Amino acid sequence: MQETNAQNREDYWSSFYSGIVDREDLQPPSQFAAFTAQEINKGSVIFEVGCGNGRDSLFFAELGFTVIALDKCENAVKATRIGSERRGLKNIECIVGDVSGEDFTAALATITTQNVCVYARFFLHSITDSEQETFFKTLSGTLNSGHR
Repeated sequence: MQETNAQNREDYWSSFYSGIVDREDLQPPSQFAAFTAQEINKGSVIFEVGCGNGRDSLFFAELGFTVIALDKCENAVKATRIGSERRGLKNIECIVGDVSGEDFTAALATITTQNVCVYARFFLHSITDSEQETFFKTLSGTLNSGHR
């Protein structure tokens, strides 16, 4: 992605998710999430980066995975929180945070299990090249060699 005005992106996503926050209808998971769930070891932590309205994070949590759902957009995270509360899910943590910020690093550092799935469907295309570089450097610098 080319370098773009960060405020324009934030405004876009905030507006996009503002209408989704109070929706009560259940959204099916993406086909990619359904496929991925079959490939992840039981007991793994799924860290979804760019969780949006949480449709895949909620799906993973309903399957019993521990889920960390992170998005920079407050409205998106609010929608995920509301969805998890409506479903009574206790195994999902919803975080407003930027992959360039401390929230991302701190959330990664809380993962103590060996099996981690960093799930970033439709995320990398929405950030700049420099943000992608920071994202991968943070992952490689924070997750230890014991993580799979």
